[in-house]
Amino acid sequence: MFRMSRIAMQTLQKAAICLFFLGFLTARSYGLGLGTPPSVAVPPVGVSVQNGGTASFTVIDYPNLSGVYFKWLYKGQQITSGVATLTTNGLIGGILLDLAPASVLTVNNLNSTNAGDYSVISYNNNGAITNTVSLIVLSTTVTNIIKMVTSESSVTTAGFHLQLTTPVGSNVVVEASSDLQNWTPIYTNFDSTGSVSFMDGSATNYPARYYRARTQ
Repeated sequence: MFRMSRIAMQTLQKAAICLFFLGFLTARSYGLGLGTPPSVAVPPVGVSVQNGGTASFTVIDYPNLSGVYFKWLYKGQQITSGVATLTTNGLIGGILLDLAPASVLTVNNLNSTNAGDYSVISYNNNGAITNTVSLIVLSTTVTNIIKMVTSESSVTTAGFHLQLTTPVGSNVVVEASSDLQNWTPIYTNFDSTGSVSFMDGSATNYPARYYRARTQ
C-alpha cells in the first residue's frame, strides 16, 4: 500500500513539472511572462486631418500576463473622453497575437486648438512605455478627402484590411511604408462608389506597417 502511494505521488510530481514547463514555453512564445513591462506591437501613427474632421489613433501591445493599461495625453494632460480599450487578434510581424491589448483615441470636430502632440502610455505594475504622435489640422478646405474607416479596418490572419471612404470618380492610390520615410504604392484603382476595400496580404511580413492614401 505504501509503495502504491509513493508511485502515485511521483507521478503527480512529474505531471506538475510538465505543466509548469508547458506554461513556461507558452509565455516564452510571446516573449512575455509575469513581472514584465508592456511592449508595443503597433505604435500609433501621426495624421493630418481637415478642419472640422475626425482623427483616430490606435496602439496595440503584445499580450502580457501582468496586464496592460493605457493612458492618453494631449500636451501633457490626460484625456478621458473618446478613449476605447479593447483586445484584438491577428498576425503582427508574423506572430499570431491572441487577445492583444489595444486602445483607440478618437478626436472629433477638429480645429487649430486640437492640433499638436498626443501621447499614449502603456503601463502595468512592472513599467511603462510612451509613444508620441503629431496631429496636424488643415485650415484650408479640401474636396478630395480620403478617410480611413477605423471600425472596419483591422489586422486579420490574411493581412491588414483597409477600408476607406474616397471622393467618387477619383483614382485612389494606397501607399505603404515600414519606416514612415520610404513609401511604396501597393494599390491603384479608379473609385466610382466612394468606398475602397483593400487587403494587404504582405502586412504580416513586417514588424510594423504604415499606410497613406491619395488621389491622382
